[in-house]
This record gives sequence, structure tokens and C-alpha cells, in this order.
Amino acid sequence: MVKLLNCYIVKLFFGFLVFLFLGLALKGGLLRVGVLPLGRDLVREAKAATLTAGNLIKGSSPAVYYLGQDGRRYVFLNEKIYKSWYSGFSQVKTISDAELGKITSGGNRLYKPGVRLLKLPSRPEVYEVTEYGVLGWLVNPETAVSRYGANWENLIDDLPEVFFSDYRLGAAMGETAPAPVQAPKKQTGPGSLVIFLSPDIVSASYVKKSTAVPAAAFRFTAGRGSDIKITDLTLNGYVDEAQGNPDFGRGGDADDESILYLKDLAANVYLYDENDNLVAGPVAPAFEGQVYFRNFEWIVPAGASEDLIVKVDFAPGAPFLNNDRFSFDIINAPADVASQDQKGDYVAAVGEKPNGGDNPRVIITIAQSGVLTVETDAGTPDSAIVSMGQKNIEFSWLKFNAEEEDFSVKNISLADISSNYDRSIKKIWISYPIADGSIETKEGDLWIGEVAFRNINFYVPKGGAVLKVLADIKTSTEGAESGDAPGFNLLEKDFEAYGQTSEVIFTKNSFGLGYLKNKTKIPSQMSIRKTRLDASLNPETPIGSAGRGFTRMLKFDLRADAAGPAKIKELTFKINPSDVHTEGQDNDLLEKLADIAADYGNNIGHGDLHFAENPDTPLGEGYSGDIFYGIYDASIRTVDATPAGLETEDGDYGLLKFTFNYGSEIVIPAGGTRTLIFELNTWGLVYGTQYGAQRVWVELLGDGEKATLQSDNFEWNDEEADATGYLVRDLPIVGRVLYLD
Repeated sequence: MVKLLNCYIVKLFFGFLVFLFLGLALKGGLLRVGVLPLGRDLVREAKAATLTAGNLIKGSSPAVYYLGQDGRRYVFLNEKIYKSWYSGFSQVKTISDAELGKITSGGNRLYKPGVRLLKLPSRPEVYEVTEYGVLGWLVNPETAVSRYGANWENLIDDLPEVFFSDYRLGAAMGETAPAPVQAPKKQTGPGSLVIFLSPDIVSASYVKKSTAVPAAAFRFTAGRGSDIKITDLTLNGYVDEAQGNPDFGRGGDADDESILYLKDLAANVYLYDENDNLVAGPVAPAFEGQVYFRNFEWIVPAGASEDLIVKVDFAPGAPFLNNDRFSFDIINAPADVASQDQKGDYVAAVGEKPNGGDNPRVIITIAQSGVLTVETDAGTPDSAIVSMGQKNIEFSWLKFNAEEEDFSVKNISLADISSNYDRSIKKIWISYPIADGSIETKEGDLWIGEVAFRNINFYVPKGGAVLKVLADIKTSTEGAESGDAPGFNLLEKDFEAYGQTSEVIFTKNSFGLGYLKNKTKIPSQMSIRKTRLDASLNPETPIGSAGRGFTRMLKFDLRADAAGPAKIKELTFKINPSDVHTEGQDNDLLEKLADIAADYGNNIGHGDLHFAENPDTPLGEGYSGDIFYGIYDASIRTVDATPAGLETEDGDYGLLKFTFNYGSEIVIPAGGTRTLIFELNTWGLVYGTQYGAQRVWVELLGDGEKATLQSDNFEWNDEEADATGYLVRDLPIVGRVLYLD
């Protein structure tokens, strides 16, 4: 008995130290009551499959839950409790917070029976855990040794006072001894109530003048003995005046030598349940920072956990300079919470400073305003060619991103980034959503390359909205000129936006201050031409197998806009055969084409290009033009203009360029379409069963291969200025794959 007594005296001393540390830890925010603080490296993230009873689950917060047979989730209050059941975390499944929220809370998961011994930090008694959370007092060392071995002292965990009410005291184990402590706090009824900080609430920032802001949430857990009714609650407010030290004062803070009270930041405080039903309030904070809720009725069912959510209306003048902060806590649960069991007996709540007191874990920041960012939207049209007289051309999409509050943009200005501003633009306007969700347009007048739109009421909700810039193009008789390339970007001057909640007005002087950011990129530039040229694959392009010899590979259409005709000066075809990997020289299609002799200064015999209606008249041959054949050598990333004797490898391809002399260009009439057919000499394609099936296809190129060709692939003229294939819609055109019979 002397040995046990000495042991208990030592444990009492260390228990006092642990209790002292526990108090400091709670004050300093070191202990997260109600949350199992698992490191990211300990829990294997896994998308939840179908959940079954016995699963371990978690959401985005650190808390880990056990899914019981009753379909409820039970939280592990700390890692020691968890490890009494499991050795690792590989079984924990991560599900969405929305899925987790649909599972009813069942309370706390207790220590596994027969694994660890428990004691209160302030008391010497040592308990074993038995079924259903019943604690058995080990009255002497002999009992402890007989039940848990000589190293029983190494199995002892200190149980925080706030967790004690989850357990019930059972029969003593061993010889008769003085009765142990019955509860960590005095209470007259059979029920119990423990208060934690809810893991479902986090620190957040809201703009000034916000209302009904979630500011804190406390989890009330009732014992299994009785439903608990809460009728009164006192909250204590903490304030950090953001003008000096980042310290929280109870009721107020005086960093600038004049005190800022909670009532200066929070005008009204409310209590809501988990279903967003009003429980009590509004109540204005008292001068010293207390918020007194009296004579309401809120029930926590026996064995259940329920969250009580604190919401706040910001005071009209807050914040006063910078981003002031505040928090709420329950200082002394037995004194601050009036609760009773089903018999009407008083129940003393347990839970001192669950939010950390003057070192809070959940903090609300009052921001001067939200943040508005302007950038080029991903849906902005690519730069392209537009013909004179064309209407409703989309130039730019400006994405406005709003954070923390909705915005209304009142004034906006745009600038034409081209040097020939105004000359080719007939009319310009913007399109944008307004508050009711409908789309509104506003027309503006260009003046020396700038246009201003005022009183537009462009509505930007949190998540963002897009403003589109559109224009009509002048005709040549109205002054438009080929080669003009207008493009419109945000101009910061004359800008004005309005925060819907904070009522803060943003102007040109707000850019670069953190609240207003301009991240717009160089806008799309539309190259204006007298006509627009479109290319498309003709549906009669051949498909299927091909014979050896001159084979129709590609049938395509070229169409000019009604504004004027187009003249084609150069076309380039890319040849893609499947036999380039054949070993040896002069034994695949590309190599055989390289060996074809020239005739009249042109490499005729490679292929044939002609109008669909006139197949007997080849284009580009003789004195009408020139035909160039080369092989792109992938190993050196260049085109070999004299490829005879070259042995091709994978990645190589052929290039056949038709250049038309002046006066011999392919003319596409205004509003008309010309259909052309390209035939390829496929005689050199490897043939024979030993080589397997071979295939070949041809592409009409734009300018995407400019670096490898070292020149433009597609050149044309609108009778005023030369243009390239980059400005032809839908290039390159890929022909169908043909197989050799």
C-alpha cells in the first residue's frame, strides 16, 4: 500500500503539472478539443467509395470519425484515443464536406476497452476502460499488476477534464477504498454537457457592412443519460485592433491608445442551429464585450452532438482604419451556460475557452472591401481576318473576378492598341450582364483610339462575369484599309466600380493597391481585309483504298467574302506516307518523289493541282508558276531542298509547294467559291505483302509549319494587300487517309 500511495502521490504531482499544461495549452490554442490533429503525411487521401458501418472517414478538416452501426459518425477527440483502436491511418477515407455533413453526429468515440488506463490530471485514481465507456477504479497496484502486468504504469493516459463526462463510473476493481471523484464538475442531474469548438467553422474575412456573418460555432455534446435543455448563454468577445500588436483583448483593444470595443465592430449577434433556424437574438454586445442571450430554449438530445452557430451583423463604422478582427468564446462553461436535464435538474457544462480565449483559433476579419480583378477571358476570340463591311465582330472578352462581395461596374474605358485607330471601325459597343441576369448592350464613340462607356451597371457577382467588346467594320468606301489591325484593351482612366456590400467605390487610383488588379493581356487583333478567305474540306474528298499512280488525295473549297475577290499566290501541301521508316535509299514514297526529273524548270510528276471543273488543265506548271518539292528532315529540323539520295526516317514528311506567277494566280470571285483537287503520284509507296498495309494522307497547310518551311505556306491578296494563311479560316485542311490496294 505504501508503494501504491507513493505512486499516487507522484502521479498527483505530475497530474497537477499536466493539468497546468492543459490549461496553458487550451489558452494558447495548442490543444484542439474535438479534433484529431493528424499530419497530412499520416492520412492517406482516398476518394470515398460506398460507406459501410465500421469505416473511418474524414472531410477537409483534420477530424477523423468512426461510422457506427446506427449510421451516425463518432469523432476521435485526440490521437491517443484513435491509437487505442488502430495502429495507422491507411484505412481513413476522405469524403467531401457535403457528404460528411449529411451523416448525423453521434458524439465522441471512446477509448477501446482493455487497452489503456486513464486518470484525471488533477486526481491520483487510475481507471481501466470497460464496455460502453464504464470506468473501473483500480484500487491498488496489485490489482493493476494482475490485470495489466508489471508495466501497467506505462499504459496510463491523462484524460482531460472536458472528456470525463463521456464516461460512467462502474464498480471498483480490488479492495475497498475511498470513493473516487464522481465528475470533474459539480452537477445535480444525471445528464452531462460538454462544449467544444466546432470543427466545421474556420477563420474567414468578410467586407464591412456585411450581415449574418458566421463568426463562431460551438459543439454541445450531451451525455447518454438525458436530453439537455440550454436556456441562457453568455458569450465573451475578443478584439484585435489592427493598428499595432496582433494581440486580442477581452472586450476591446487599445493598440492606438484609444480603446476599440467589440460593440464598435459587431452591432448585433445571433444564435442559429445547424439547420439555420434562429435560436436567439439579435443581441447587442455589452460595453465590456459580453453578449447575453437569455430565456431561450434549445435542446441537445441525449448522446448527441449539436452545433450552435454565432452570426454577426457588422457595425456600420467597422473597420476603423485597417482590417480589424474579433472572436467569440465561452469563458467559464458552468457560469456562462444555463442548462438542465429532462427532470429540470441543473447540469453544469464542461468546456473552458474552447476557442482559445485571447489566443483564438477562429477569427473574423473585417475587410475594407472585396477584391476585383480584371483579366483577359479564356473565351476571347483568336486573332483572325475580318472583311470590310462585316458586322458584330467580337474583339475581346474581359473577365471580371469578384472576391468577398459582389460588384457593380459603373464606368469603363477601352483603348485601341493599333496605330491606325478609328480608321476602320464604324461602330463599337459592349455586352454585359446586369443584376437581374439579363444581357445589356451599350454603344460608344471612338475618339483618337479611345472609347468610354458610362452608367452601365455591369453586375459582377462572386465568381465573376464577362464583358464582351464588339464592333462593326467600315467598308472600303467608308475609309477602311487592308492591313489595319484593331484590338481593344481595358483603359484604367475613367474606371469606376462599386462594392455591393462594402459600398466602397473603386476608381483609376485604386489599381495596384491590392483591392483592384488589372491582369489583362494583349487583346486579340482582327486583321481587316477587303475580303475574307475561307478554306474547307469538300465532302467529296475520296475515302478508302487507292491505286498506285496519280491518285486523288484532297478536294477542297476556297471561298471569298462578298466584299471582294481574292487571289491565291501560293499553296503548300504536306505529304504523310506510312513507309518513311523503310530501310535503304530510293525505296519509299518520299525518296521516289525526290528522284523525279525536272521538266521546263518545274518538278512536274510529283502531283497535280487543278480546278474540279477543268481536270485537264494543271495549275502552276510551265510558265504559269513553279513547283517546289522538299523533305522535312526531322533529325535536323529543317527542309532539304535537294533531297535526292536522302534516306528517310520516322518523323520525316514531304512538302509540295505551288507558286503562281503574277497574272496566273487562282482567282476566287467576290462571294464565290472555287473547288480544287490535288492528286499525288503514289507510285513510289512501298508495295508488297512483306511490308504490310500502307497508307498516305495530304494536308493543305496554313502558317503553322512556317518555322520548318522557312517561308509562308499560303499566300494570297485581297487586291489591296498581301496576306498569309494565318488569316485564312480553318487551315490546315487534312484529307482523308487512303490505303494502298
